[in-house]
Amino acid sequence: MQVLFFRSLRHVDPISQRWRNSRCHQLRAFFLGLLLVGSSSCGDPETESRSTPEPSSASGQEQLHSSRSEPSDANSASPAGPTGPDLNTTRAALSRVTEWMSQHRFHPTRDGLDEFRDYALELRTWYLLYLFETDAAAKAEFLSETRQRLELLNDGRALVDALRPAPIKKYIGDLLIVMNAARGTEFAAPKLEAALPEFIQAGIDTAPNRPVGLRIALAWLIHDLGFEIGPTVNELRADGMLGTEPPETSMSQIAVYILTHEIYGFSDYGLRSMELTPKEKAYADRVLPFWTAFFAEQKPNADLCAELLNSLQVAGLTHTSEYARGMRFLLGSQEPEGYFRMPSAEPSMHELVHAAMVGAHALLAHEALLEGRTLPRDRN
Repeated sequence: MQVLFFRSLRHVDPISQRWRNSRCHQLRAFFLGLLLVGSSSCGDPETESRSTPEPSSASGQEQLHSSRSEPSDANSASPAGPTGPDLNTTRAALSRVTEWMSQHRFHPTRDGLDEFRDYALELRTWYLLYLFETDAAAKAEFLSETRQRLELLNDGRALVDALRPAPIKKYIGDLLIVMNAARGTEFAAPKLEAALPEFIQAGIDTAPNRPVGLRIALAWLIHDLGFEIGPTVNELRADGMLGTEPPETSMSQIAVYILTHEIYGFSDYGLRSMELTPKEKAYADRVLPFWTAFFAEQKPNADLCAELLNSLQVAGLTHTSEYARGMRFLLGSQEPEGYFRMPSAEPSMHELVHAAMVGAHALLAHEALLEGRTLPRDRN
């Protein structure tokens, strides 16, 4: 049975009054839309073929400081809330991207591992909707949908058989994203869980030159699942981009993707405000708004701009003009069908699904901050 998603009565918007089922009909609300991971579904830009523009011309044991702002009343926007689009505009965009995602379903094993990567992104979308939702009935629906998508794995045996002969370094991030959702919704795939330490170790060993920022993102996913395999986020921290501070003029597009993934590793994959040293914060305060404006206005790229917006959200930089400009660009790049325009004339389905996921993540966090709510893991 098709599950239809909705929000509470305070979220009603005529634009988004679509496909409600009989058991949800009385709630009269709109369903939302999709958020990490990186240039691959795992957040691993080294596995994607992305064009790299010319650079723009434009550590120690310091005490960590949280970028989290004090929350205001949960049902009203904070006086010091984010700049950018208002609630109705944001919710309409979420409704469109969610409907688009609902029409593009993927299977973890039926059509090969390339589709598995798209499945990981789709699954992450429903999981993000579940995590950000505050209405109890809607949250239960998003949880149910996430678990239904996970049930396609069965016990995980088919996916294990597909991954064993594959270049695991390409798929390790996607696999960890899937298992992150499984863990967060208490879904068991015993055959996959039993093979996971083997895949994690191989994913680390077969990519010794993976950039540190990507290693930080993977380290968070690995250790969040409870595995003591490979270095921790803190062990890698000093060698990351926030620690080494590469100047803007030396950074390529792929380097910016690596930076956003390092930030995912410091923020529970965009679900918690970062804790930074004063040195790291000064660098983030300088480069994140710069690159957000660059990829909104100078080299428009909705996918990377959405990741940078999420970085600004967890860095406490949503009051900046660059954040507002980036959010307006993101909404302006959305097509009526719900997906986001990409720089390439003929984007792949994987590119479209990834942009939809990270775009929805940015919109969900923007909505939460407009309402004066904290990010999901800040509440914990």
